[in-house]
Amino acid sequence: MAGKLVKLTYIHPQKCNATLFEATLALDSHNRVTAKYSFASEHGHVKYTYLHGRGTTLEPSYDFQSQSWHFGIGHKFGKHDHEKLFMMATTRIWAWNVLGNQRNMVTSGYE
Repeated sequence: MAGKLVKLTYIHPQKCNATLFEATLALDSHNRVTAKYSFASEHGHVKYTYLHGRGTTLEPSYDFQSQSWHFGIGHKFGKHDHEKLFMMATTRIWAWNVLGNQRNMVTSGYE
């Protein structure tokens, strides 16, 4: 673990008394592990992110509250466009999300 980048985040908004803790360990430029835990909801999950090639990410994660695995595949096109396919094991439903650059979007789709 020596020489690895670790990012720790602690959030405690006093209005709602909901403490959140997040830790990210960057193993190298392509691999990182993130763990999040909310003390208020007692909800936590661990996610592994692998950057494959140019802009493709693979993200398996485990949710401790639902005791289920989730899996995501994302790809970035250019600077501003991104799409993500993800699956939650509890529902066994795959979902596809396309996040595009607002300046290129028109009502009927992309120009």
